[in-house]
Amino acid sequence: MITAYSRPRFLPQAIDSVLGQTLPRAQYEVIVVKNFADEESDRRIRENGLVGLFRTEKPLGIHLKAALDRAQGEVVALLNDDDLWEPDRLRIVRERFTTDPKLGFHATSYTVVDERNRSIAGTRDRFTAVGRFERNAGAEFRVGPESSSLELDRFVEANPGSDSTITIRTAILRRFQVELADLPSSVDTFMLTCGFLSGMDLQIEYRPLTRLRVHVDNMSRSTDASFHAYLMKYAETMGGFARATDHMLRMTDPVSNPWWHERLEAKYRSLDHFARMAQGSLGRAEALRDLGGELHRYGTSHPGLLGSQILYAALPPLSQAVNFLVGRRIAGG
Repeated sequence: MITAYSRPRFLPQAIDSVLGQTLPRAQYEVIVVKNFADEESDRRIRENGLVGLFRTEKPLGIHLKAALDRAQGEVVALLNDDDLWEPDRLRIVRERFTTDPKLGFHATSYTVVDERNRSIAGTRDRFTAVGRFERNAGAEFRVGPESSSLELDRFVEANPGSDSTITIRTAILRRFQVELADLPSSVDTFMLTCGFLSGMDLQIEYRPLTRLRVHVDNMSRSTDASFHAYLMKYAETMGGFARATDHMLRMTDPVSNPWWHERLEAKYRSLDHFARMAQGSLGRAEALRDLGGELHRYGTSHPGLLGSQILYAALPPLSQAVNFLVGRRIAGG
């Protein structure tokens, strides 16, 4: 499934990377969902017999649900319009799912490229975690219904956190198709949630089978030309992430899935804080008071989120400026 919303620029390259797979073409289908007409992309869809769907709704989940309704395969591999797959990606993940009936969710690591598809070597930031991938090249992480909290913690910390690295069984997604249709964003966390709720095994391989592209329209890389434009988009995006996480919280039973429910709850509170502080509706004193309760409730089990939240609450202008400048530096700006 390839999804694109108001971004035609990179879509032809994404389609080419899927058509260039080493897996025989007869063994996979390609569904492209977008909200625009584009001569280059439309030609590829038409000439290669791909399924092209047109949807104008903004929530990304509606686009994925439309593709799911047309999907015939047993597993779904996701690709964003601005990312690329390495040629062996589908062959490798098909082999994993074909030989392992207990496997429900699979993700891989990735490399980072710029707008011209040039590798950005040595990039280190909280989104790409390239340094972590380099240190653990070839590592594998696996959990299942009987895994301990410690094993689950390790698995989530290893998670690459990108839609374009994920493959999941179609049957699992169909179990949660109603929730999928209402999803505003955070597709990677939603797929992980579906995996945890499926009762099947989840696996991560530190094998770079995807290329993630950084560019000016990618929010997580903070590459806007002006700081004001970045801050406005930051507030909107964090709000969307918070709403998506709250949506997943309602999917997760705190009794049968207490570990993941607590994780999602902590993440929701952090994202909601970030959004309200960026909007100016949450003051510094109130944010710090809330963080005191957060620390008491969750302890240090989520140090990354907690550390970012404390910095943002204590020194919001500095935290915002650092995020903006780091994103600019990654994108070569």
